[in-house]
Amino acid sequence: RASGLALSKRELEVCVGLLAGHTAPELAEQLALKVNTVESYLKRASIKLGISGRHSLTRWMYSPLANN
Repeated sequence: RASGLALSKRELEVCVGLLAGHTAPELAEQLALKVNTVESYLKRASIKLGISGRHSLTRWMYSPLANN
């Protein structure tokens, strides 16, 4: 939020879940969604954050820009 980005509640839940080490199938079960839906939320969040996937999500989370 501090960087001015606005992820939806679900996008944030998926990103946090992936950062916590959960897989897409685990998150789908936990959030009562289909795996494709979890992947769609990740894709939308990645576009908003200007990153290219799960590994980039971790790098973004720990970058100085994300913590300003």
